[in-house]
Parts: sequence; structure tokens; C-alpha cells
Amino acid sequence: FRNNGQGGLMDIALHPNFTTNGWIYLSFADEELKESNGKTNNLGMTKIVRGKILFDESGARWTQQQTIFEAKREHYLGGGVHFGSKFAFDPNDPSILFFAIGERGHQDMAQDLTRPNGKVHRLFDDGTLPTDNPFADAASKDKGIDQSIWTYGNRNPQGLAFDLNGNLIETEHAPRGGDEINIVKKGANYGWPLVSFGVEYSGMPRTAPWPDVQGVSETIEMPVDIWLPSIAACGLDVVRPGPKGEAFPAWKGDMLAGG
Repeated sequence: FRNNGQGGLMDIALHPNFTTNGWIYLSFADEELKESNGKTNNLGMTKIVRGKILFDESGARWTQQQTIFEAKREHYLGGGVHFGSKFAFDPNDPSILFFAIGERGHQDMAQDLTRPNGKVHRLFDDGTLPTDNPFADAASKDKGIDQSIWTYGNRNPQGLAFDLNGNLIETEHAPRGGDEINIVKKGANYGWPLVSFGVEYSGMPRTAPWPDVQGVSETIEMPVDIWLPSIAACGLDVVRPGPKGEAFPAWKGDMLAGG
């Protein structure tokens, strides 16, 4: 476990069938210590596990931990930023789990399909690979492409939730200005770092500060909305009817985003 910078415990989610299977899912910054030239480098990457809580006479214990997703050790990176990460279970198939990983401050890797960072991923709830993922084929495997990838070009996803129409919605940190709301679509490229509605933290413009130039908008999925200035998006959920009725009927289906 790597409690450093923006890394730490990222999300906790109960399986949709928790009452019968007891599975609890965690995403967190995993640590790798690497010796180089007599110096210890502290590396990290987002990791996904699941387990169960056992209650007995000694109290509560975390048990039966299973790894759902773990990056290759050579893909662990230094720095303490942009781990992601949120969970969303498919409401039409609770055995399907979506999760996001930030690009870890290495912006070009968001476009690199052989790297897990800067992506939204899709796996079965036990960590196995769905064969209908966009890169789940022999050709992709031969090229070293991460077959759990569902979308790429994501900078630092901080919210992930299904709306009442079955669309997967993502909120994402841009740089200075331009936090995004995206509809997550199979195999789509969300553009980072090729285009952005934000500017550099120094105040200097990016290469393409507005994504309607240089012909890139035809191949990149644009956000459905942006926040200018940024709100530092930090969570997403949808208002749905509860078991005892609707406390806020006018909000049914609305998305709630933290900032």
C-alpha cells in the first residue's frame, strides 16, 4: 500500500449481489520498492482487489483477498499524482466491473495501449477478461496491448457511474481549467494529451487548447460538458428511487458530482 501524494485508498464498493456473495472491492495505490544505484525508488500504480469481512469473537477481519487487476511491475511509476480511480458495475450485468486509472502524470502514456494508465478498464467481477472488450483479441495480445482497456486518452478520472438510461458517465480532471463530463463509449479515445479545454499550470496554452482545431476532433470523443473554471471533480452518482420511495422526486435521474 502506497500512502503518498494523491495515492492511497481510492474507492470501496460492494458487489451488487453483496447480500448473497459478500464481496467488497477496493482500489488503492500499490507500492513497489526498486533499488537503483544504491537508492531506493518508491514506485506505485493503482491496484484492484476484492475480499470479504469475517466477523467472529475477535472482531472483524479482512479475508479471502483476491487480486482483480494488477499492472505489470515494469509499469509501476514514480510520482504521487493521478491514480484515478472509481468503480462502476454494469446495471444490466452485475458480473461486469468498470474501473478507471489516471495517467500517473505521464500524459503521453494515456495514448499508449500497452500501458494501463490513463484508461477506463472493463473486467468480469472475478478479474477474468470479457471477450467482447475492444482489444480482447489475439492481434492486440501479440502487440502487448492491455486487453482490459475499454477507453483511453483519459487524464485522471475521478467519477464513474451509470445513469438511469444505462450510459456510463465519467468525470475527469483536466489541467488548469476544463474538467470534463464524458459518456464512456467502447474503444473511444478521449484525447488526452492531444486536446484539452485546460491550459498548462504555468498559464501557458497547450498545443491545442480548444479541441476544434488541427483536425483531431474527428477521431476523438469530445466531452458532453466541461467546467470552466475547474471544480476538481471528485465523485459521481445518480439519484435513483430508494426502497421506501423518492425523497427528491424532481431529482430522479440527475447526476450528482462532487468538487
